[in-house]
Amino acid sequence: MMKRYLVLILIGLVTLLSAIPLLASVVSSAEYQTTVTITNNSSTAISNGIVPFNLSTSEMIDAGMLSANASDCAMKDTAGNDVAFMPSVNSTVPWLTFVPYIGANSQLKQYLYSKGATGGKLCYFPCTAGMTVTDNNSNLEIGDNFTIEMKGWVDTTLIGANLTSKEGAFRTYIASTGNITSAILSQQTSPTSASGTGWANTENAWDDNVTSYATSNNVSGVTYTTYLQFNHSALYCNSVFFKVGRSDASITEVDVDAYYSGNWTNVYEGAGDWGNWQETNLNTIESVTAIRIRFYNTADNAHYGKVYEVDFGQSVLASATGISSRDMRVVTSADSDNLTIAVYDASDALLGSGTVALNGTTVTPNNNDWIFFQNNVMPYIEYLKIWR
Repeated sequence: MMKRYLVLILIGLVTLLSAIPLLASVVSSAEYQTTVTITNNSSTAISNGIVPFNLSTSEMIDAGMLSANASDCAMKDTAGNDVAFMPSVNSTVPWLTFVPYIGANSQLKQYLYSKGATGGKLCYFPCTAGMTVTDNNSNLEIGDNFTIEMKGWVDTTLIGANLTSKEGAFRTYIASTGNITSAILSQQTSPTSASGTGWANTENAWDDNVTSYATSNNVSGVTYTTYLQFNHSALYCNSVFFKVGRSDASITEVDVDAYYSGNWTNVYEGAGDWGNWQETNLNTIESVTAIRIRFYNTADNAHYGKVYEVDFGQSVLASATGISSRDMRVVTSADSDNLTIAVYDASDALLGSGTVALNGTTVTPNNNDWIFFQNNVMPYIEYLKIWR
């Protein structure tokens, strides 16, 4: 069955950035050349810089120096290599150009060719905030059969930075230097055992029955109950799910820890949403083997906490490793059976890939927005496409 095309995003540059195949530009027929001089006055060299410069797109169009959609321009360096750039779209957004490297206290030149140039490397520069797509379209709930493809410069040294993120559902990010990982997030996975000193009916807290519960030891005075611990063989996790209750309002807080990297790490401490599911994020994806939970009592007489259910928020990961920062095409796809990530260089040679079985995993629908290209992980992009 043919996949349904969903999104081709050039992010706000619809009138200026046409979908142009980004082959080497041809400037021999260009009628105008503008020299752009870039100066670094600091004592530190700069890599992968984004540099604004002032030109009026509307005035250039009115003067016949540029077509109405700014598609007939290109930028090159002094060696004749194409340079990624973005025309100004209005009076508040300047022209922008990409500088791979400029030494300390030095200058370099780039050249803008217009009116007759073809194949210029027109791109979008998202800057630190990236781009947000509001989750108001059911077509963006991608399930277990989809492709997300993006092309541009990726900085693979920005550990933790997101190329794509939908909180609690999906993420493509720099997991470690040179490691680009795509992850389907927050798959509720039951523990395989549970135990706790003084706890009763511990099996009720991981039996997938949200009406039965385990009860803690009774505690008197301002103190914590003992822990109820849940175990599983190592799982990649990004969150913890729990549904808790209490004997009465004297139990005021729930305390939740996750065990990874050889240590217990607190992931939540605060008021319970008593009788309802809660999810708390680890803020990273970790290999987790255990979760423990306890309650805080504020009264002198005996009270107890209830745990209806605890689940590991499992992540399914596919990674491409050994990828250095450069122009690249990153493709993440799922076909109901497997999740795959593949990374290609500018000439479309495969740089690395990884595949993992889905085993029934799907991207869970939620109301969180899609966020792309945060924290300068992609200084510029040539395109983003999502389809399923």
